[in-house]
Amino acid sequence: MDLSIIIPTYNEARKIAVDIGKLSDYLSKNKISAEIIISDDGSSDDTVAVAKSCNVANDIKLTVLATKKNSGKGFAIKQGVASANGNVVMYCDAGNCTPYQMIKKGMALLNSNDCDIAHASRKLTQSNITRQPTWYRRIVSKFFFTFVVQFMHLPNHLTDTQCGFKLYKKNVAKTLYQSLVTYGFTYDIEIIMRANAANHHIKEFPIEWASDADSRVKPLRLLTTTLTSLIKIKKMNFNTNTNMN
Repeated sequence: MDLSIIIPTYNEARKIAVDIGKLSDYLSKNKISAEIIISDDGSSDDTVAVAKSCNVANDIKLTVLATKKNSGKGFAIKQGVASANGNVVMYCDAGNCTPYQMIKKGMALLNSNDCDIAHASRKLTQSNITRQPTWYRRIVSKFFFTFVVQFMHLPNHLTDTQCGFKLYKKNVAKTLYQSLVTYGFTYDIEIIMRANAANHHIKEFPIEWASDADSRVKPLRLLTTTLTSLIKIKKMNFNTNTNMN
């Protein structure tokens, strides 16, 4: 199997059927051997039931994972990665903010051994932002990124740590997410730190992206918990190489 695509969900009953349908069509038309894994994080709406009722192309496998407890997006992705079978493992946010056509860019980087991990970045000059987030989200996002890069000493070539569109070689994904202990908003940072410590090469690629007005992320609320989470990650004492390119 070429590809496993994980969509972490939390109360996405209004979106998930459209996401699955569009993704199934894209994969089938492009003859990509793939599975779609919906990993639900304790939704209180009908996300799981809606996802299970969806039809996909005959050559696409659909799996729906469900937990009763809301543990965080990082946990949902961890569960999805654990069940993934594809040579490339990726996750993307619900709502199709990044068109599925962008998958080919990330897969090409991994399949050519240009990197071990391919991150979509909204900040690269070649990226096309078709709908901007609100002004306060832009301000909070810029503050968060600047602070995190400095505080956590992240690799200096990264421009967008939080974009929900990332691809990994299978063995890399399995190893990194098996060890993940941060399940909240900063799970991305722990994964990057672990990848850097293991000398996995991360490369960014430009995308088309539209802000989701129905995003579950509440920037101001997150600021109150982010610092504590980052301190915990920093105390893990990864042997990082911040100059890795």
